[in-house]
Amino acid sequence: MQKQLCQNPRTKAQPSRVQRTRHTTALKHLLSYTCAGALFLVAMGTKASDILIENIVGYTHTQANATALAQQFSALLIRDGRVVTTKPEEINAQVNANTQRIDGKGQILLPGLIDAHGHIEGLAQLLNSVDLRNAPSAAAAAEQVQAFAKNRPEGQWIVGRGWNQERWPGKAFPTTQTLDALALKRPIILERVDSHALWVNSQALAIAGIDATTPDPAGGQIVRDSEGRATGILIDNAMSLVTRHLPKAQPAEQARSLDLAFEHLLSQGITGVHDAGIDQPMIDQLTARAKTKRCRCGCMACSMVQALA
Repeated sequence: MQKQLCQNPRTKAQPSRVQRTRHTTALKHLLSYTCAGALFLVAMGTKASDILIENIVGYTHTQANATALAQQFSALLIRDGRVVTTKPEEINAQVNANTQRIDGKGQILLPGLIDAHGHIEGLAQLLNSVDLRNAPSAAAAAEQVQAFAKNRPEGQWIVGRGWNQERWPGKAFPTTQTLDALALKRPIILERVDSHALWVNSQALAIAGIDATTPDPAGGQIVRDSEGRATGILIDNAMSLVTRHLPKAQPAEQARSLDLAFEHLLSQGITGVHDAGIDQPMIDQLTARAKTKRCRCGCMACSMVQALA
């Protein structure tokens, strides 16, 4: 079963994208709301709320004989958050001294994109963790962890993802010592780029009760040194020995993570997402956001539990 979520006046009008450029925050968010796959025509007349985005290379689509055709325009007139027209003669007849003008500086403007297979909750978690994909070494990854921890509440677990020892000098797995040297006094769990291994510090091992006597779980491995001590690398099913102790995110933290996810999607010109797998608690959160107009990106959620019920 699919549920259409986050339908409010802003998300029904498909937002737009300024592609591959760095505009001001105001322009970026303005465009994310206004340009749609089809232009909305509203009553003519000049209002103080009119906004004209000009000097752009804009594209939208028209439907002709069941074939989508690209239509180019150089200016976009907006009123009350919706597109009025892109036709030069209609724009000229309506703009005046009260019209707010924004110079697009010749950049490309596209209709908002819809991701046909996404995972909003996963994206939210990723954006709320340390991104280690570009770390060139274990030491560099640890430095990123330390910088990230400075902006996290005291005692909160540090979670990260993306490290890959195959790209590091020596290609050896990292160990607890590198993370312990940070002296952060909090658990650290860092997932490998392929999600098949965890790199953790000694505090995380202690919370999980992992020591030299802990057996490898079925389908998993606790990597050990020559004396049988856990090195801090947990493979496959051994990962759950630590991850099951992760504290459940509080509502405020979940809300903050979702804010980050939607902001990121909009910054990339993605104005709608089909979530390919979602549980009831997340459906409830997104529905609540729609009702309070806190959801700025359209979402179609597929609940696998409901689909199989």
